[in-house]
Amino acid sequence: MKRSGGKSGRPMGDWTIDQLEDHVSAHEYDLSELAVVRSELGYRSTKRSAELKDLVDRMIRNPEPRGLL
Repeated sequence: MKRSGGKSGRPMGDWTIDQLEDHVSAHEYDLSELAVVRSELGYRSTKRSAELKDLVDRMIRNPEPRGLL
């Protein structure tokens, strides 16, 4: 199956880890935004991205008030 390409599959594919961390902080209660970030982090393999992925997973599982980053 041929894919169409473009950014539709990874809208945050060209974001830096700093940008992703800032986005998570700004949208900590928005489960749809967290899901998009979580999806992007699935493509990344650095220690920092793994740590952010763990944080986002916890935020999605427990969407309650908390202090972050």
